[in-house]
Formats: sequence, structure tokens, C-alpha cells
Amino acid sequence: MLYYSNVCIMFIAIIVYLIVGILIKFKTELKNVFIFIFNCFVNIGGYFICSLFIALLLLSIVELTPVNIWVFSNITAIFLNIAAASIGPILYFNSGEYRIAFKRAFDDVKKLLKLNKSGVSTVNVVIHNNQKEMKITPRSVRSAFLHVSN
Repeated sequence: MLYYSNVCIMFIAIIVYLIVGILIKFKTELKNVFIFIFNCFVNIGGYFICSLFIALLLLSIVELTPVNIWVFSNITAIFLNIAAASIGPILYFNSGEYRIAFKRAFDDVKKLLKLNKSGVSTVNVVIHNNQKEMKITPRSVRSAFLHVSN
């Protein structure tokens, strides 16, 4: 029952977004309307497609084998993941406030990870003499290998 209400709520949300999009079309320039429609389609469309598949599966309108259910759920999950992953970039490119917030967050992450701006890292190198060949291995890899083999 929860999935049916989910589909209904998403369908109502799509209708509301379309109404708001039509109202905005008459009050703003055309470029913003297409961006708005694209955002709505990507964000809500992925969730709607996934929930619609689950609702159809629960209604048993179409008889599917377990393999077909697995394939179709993976296909609809792709749309769901695209919708979920697209929210960040869409907000970043379309909103100045979110752009500033993202930059602050990424600066905090850089400070947290203490990333160098030079990009130069030092590696301790140990040279092993072997009659067949010369090997250069980092000390950390060699010690990890010795601990595993013991």
C-alpha cells in the first residue's frame, strides 16, 4: 500500500511542478523555464520511474519471472541513481547560494585531509640486490608483505 501512495504522491508532485513551470513560463525568460523543466524531469522522473515499476510489480499487472524482475529493477534503479546523484550538480550550476556552500564544504574537506598544493609526496625506497634484476619497492609495501607472509 505504501508504494501505491508513493506513486500517487510523485504523480501529484509532477503535476504541481508542471503547473508551476507553466506559471513561471509566463513570468520569466524562456531559458530559466527549460532549466526548471529539466531539473524537475531529472529529479522527480527517476524516483517516479522506479516507484512506478514497484507499483506495477505489486499490482501484478504483468507476470514477470524472477530474472525479469531482477533485470527491470536494475534498469529502474539506474534512473533512481541518476536522479539522486544529479541533485548536487544541478544545484551547484543553477544556484549561487548552493555554489558558495559547496565551495565552503570542499575547502573544509581539503583542510580535513590536509592536502598539499604542491602535489609532491616523498616515498622511502629500499633497493634490493638480486642477481636476476634490480627491484625498487617502497618500504611500506615490503613490510606489509613480510607481515602477511609470516
